[in-house]
Amino acid sequence: MDEATVVILNELLVSEQRSLASRLFDSTLFVSRLSLPAQAIFRRMAEAARDHGAALTELIRDLGGMPDPRSSDASTADLHFLELHYVLPRLAADQERLVRKYVLAAQRVPRESRGVGLITRILERHQEDLKRLRELQTLPRPMVG
Repeated sequence: MDEATVVILNELLVSEQRSLASRLFDSTLFVSRLSLPAQAIFRRMAEAARDHGAALTELIRDLGGMPDPRSSDASTADLHFLELHYVLPRLAADQERLVRKYVLAAQRVPRESRGVGLITRILERHQEDLKRLRELQTLPRPMVG
């Protein structure tokens, strides 16, 4: 078993499970017309977070490890009934955190490990999503209230 890689992959798995993107649609968000482009991006990010978690879990098992127990972030419980636009800065900050986590993981994982490819692919996806979120932050804000 590649224990060092399994430890790193489990850290990333927990980060994916606790990510804001993975929890967004567990709540009831308000979506205005101006937020529709953001909603599509947020949905793709939520789906990607689930896919990332599944891929990390599969590789952990393939390497002879056991995925850590699922972990949720209770601080996301306040998302109900917020206008989607107000969640954007928080999601961007969370995405920045994920990018940093994956950059560090890529530096820590042994180069010969099977985890390198997966970590790199997920990192690239998170970087693309962060770029999209930053672009969304420049769009007009909906008037609420």
